[in-house]
Amino acid sequence: MEMPENVILALREGRKIEAIRLLREATGLGLNESKEQVERWMRQHRTEPGFGGSPPPPSAARSGGGRGWILWVLCLIAFVWAFVNIITPLSALIVLSHLEGYRATSFRIESIDYYDNHDSGLYWGFQGHVPEEQTRLYAPDLADARALGLKGLRELFPPGSDLRVWYNPAVTDTLFQARTLRVIPYAEDLKASELRRIYRWLIYCLMPLVLALFLSRRFRPASGRSGHCPEAPPRG
Repeated sequence: MEMPENVILALREGRKIEAIRLLREATGLGLNESKEQVERWMRQHRTEPGFGGSPPPPSAARSGGGRGWILWVLCLIAFVWAFVNIITPLSALIVLSHLEGYRATSFRIESIDYYDNHDSGLYWGFQGHVPEEQTRLYAPDLADARALGLKGLRELFPPGSDLRVWYNPAVTDTLFQARTLRVIPYAEDLKASELRRIYRWLIYCLMPLVLALFLSRRFRPASGRSGHCPEAPPRG
């Protein structure tokens, strides 16, 4: 006999008792006849892919396990990348929350501090001042210090030259040696510039993490059904 679609679906999902009930409702067969028909169909289709009662082949299990490790590593890399760059949106949020306190001014360069520490990494910044105040500007956004080196920095930013900047004495002067918020490079629209920093972090740092987590759930190997409770005998 032709098995109804809802019965086949229940069998492929391992719900044998429900399949017997559905078959009885669809055909009017008795309990024993329905049970025989279901078990006959199970014997004939046990080897088909996706059948609930058949375990996955060893090659598929190995493939799923390998893919799981790859996705786990991708999630870890994406998390580290997002965490390492978290200073970008945090600093932008600080600037945006103190936006009214920034004023456009000039920064007079007096000298360049530059050294590469084996433990802490590259450390550099401009020593100078805004009018009537002494301050320090770390400027990773103004130049690629690793590419230019000290000689290149001195050629591009000689002592006595002026830089157009935004200045706000109410915010931090150093943020993990990654960015100075008290004196920041000038942008025509400061608010839009900081929002772009947040947007870039969302796209290039957070989105890879979300995508990796989604893929890890989407392609997670299906767990076996061996832990299910044994089926109770059908009752009339």
